[in-house]
Amino acid sequence: MKVRLWKFSSVTAATLIALYAALAVAMQGLGFEVRDDELHFWPTSLSFSHTWFPSLELLKNYHELNTPLPFMIFGFLEKLMGGGIAVGRWANYLLSLGLMLLLCWQARNRSVLWAALVGILLFPYFLATSMLVYTDMLALFCTILGIWSYQRRRPGLCALSFILGLATRQYVLAFPVALLLHELGKALQTQTWRERRPMLLAQIAAVASLLPWFWLWGGFAPPSEALRQGLMTEIEIRRLIPENSLYFLAALGAYFVLPERLLRLRETFYPPIKSWIFGLGIVMLMSLFWIFPPYGNLLDVPTMGFLDRVLRLFLSDTLRVAVFFGLATWAFWRFARPDFVGLLVLCNVLLMLKAKVAWDKYLLLLLVVLWWLHATESPCASSTLNLNKSPKH
Repeated sequence: MKVRLWKFSSVTAATLIALYAALAVAMQGLGFEVRDDELHFWPTSLSFSHTWFPSLELLKNYHELNTPLPFMIFGFLEKLMGGGIAVGRWANYLLSLGLMLLLCWQARNRSVLWAALVGILLFPYFLATSMLVYTDMLALFCTILGIWSYQRRRPGLCALSFILGLATRQYVLAFPVALLLHELGKALQTQTWRERRPMLLAQIAAVASLLPWFWLWGGFAPPSEALRQGLMTEIEIRRLIPENSLYFLAALGAYFVLPERLLRLRETFYPPIKSWIFGLGIVMLMSLFWIFPPYGNLLDVPTMGFLDRVLRLFLSDTLRVAVFFGLATWAFWRFARPDFVGLLVLCNVLLMLKAKVAWDKYLLLLLVVLWWLHATESPCASSTLNLNKSPKH
């Protein structure tokens, strides 16, 4: 069986390489004009290309909101190789291909591998961010490496992966926090503190790695850019935006739960918790949609909010929010359980309370991690995650 899977994975990997090569040719060898967020990401990267070691002044005052590791890498590549923006794009593109090949290598059988590949590649932002000088692919790579390390109980590599991920995008925080809560719960439940101590310390170290950035900036982003975007006012610092979390949960239903069902990866959908708890959760969710309806999910950016844009074509605002509620309820049904996956979804949803905008792309890290777990389900994952098993009744 292992030999057959390896042969199948090899064929799949060759197909992926051919697909990526064809896309690169179609996209002019990734040498097309600067576009979208590259209009400011690339100049920021160039500001890191003038020296091998950025100064504290530069680290404190570069003109972006997220942590600087990707800009440092793009700047390093430009200083080392020249070649302009295409070199940074190729770095992201090869990293994306590497993730897909790693998935082929780690998959447990062909059906879930194909399902995971389809689910990931059909998400409209995966290949798009793979071909641009964006920060998402490096953050995704670090996150997947952190999850892979956790599955194999390698706390040192797990901590390093999430530390690098948090140096790339602050949104990675949801993953070590979820792991930390999961490990704490397991330690309390089984009284296995000594065995779990290394992994607990790994997650604490990862979460704590945000503190130096907070100390440097006096907040969670470079102060000059946060001030320019109006995020330094007392109102904005304290503000929570439930609408963005609700839209994120609806997007999870549309981009993961619906494809999972269509691909028949879960034949049954029983409520994962007691019926009265589930009913109370639905009432709370309905109340939140009533009080904080996610109407305004779009900015003047054509590539933002694909789910919302599609629904706006043929639904009124009321019906559109009703569809969001239905999708969010489906996602809640799917993930409302006190295990790692449930914690992972919960931490990501709560983090979106502080997101500046509602954007389908913010689902990228969580969505790929969920498909990764579907495809790999290592012995550690199957014992703690149970992603592909329906609850017994």
